[in-house]
Amino acid sequence: MNPPTAAAPPAPTQLRLLSCNILAGGSMRRYRDYVTRGLHHVLPAAGKRANLDGLARVCADFDVVALQEADPGSLRSGFLNQTQYLAEAAGFPFWSHQPNRRVSRIASSSNGLLARRQPDEVLSYPLPGRIPGAARYGCGSARATRNWSS
Repeated sequence: MNPPTAAAPPAPTQLRLLSCNILAGGSMRRYRDYVTRGLHHVLPAAGKRANLDGLARVCADFDVVALQEADPGSLRSGFLNQTQYLAEAAGFPFWSHQPNRRVSRIASSSNGLLARRQPDEVLSYPLPGRIPGAARYGCGSARATRNWSS
């Protein structure tokens, strides 16, 4: 007869969070790159997809990932929604993005959210200001909207 086995202790309850500014898939190694490689901020550049693939491998270890400066699908990203790309590449079943700045069809920015579990609600608070997405401090009101994709 085998001795009774003790029940396995419950797994610790934890939520692994990551927040990162992805520079629309670009990379800057030195401060001077912001000046010398400035066109990479608005035009497609080699290496952005490889950077996103590397980031997807890092994101895969987390439960919730918040992205800043993700491109929602403009020229500079090859019309790729980077939030959706990262969600699929890292195996996140739920994702949302909040486009907040658009420079014609050349360059756009958004915030993104990747999640392993479906949130009950995701609220989007646009930045107040005369130019949509441009920050203005000291006045204005935020409006909450629901924006969730899976």
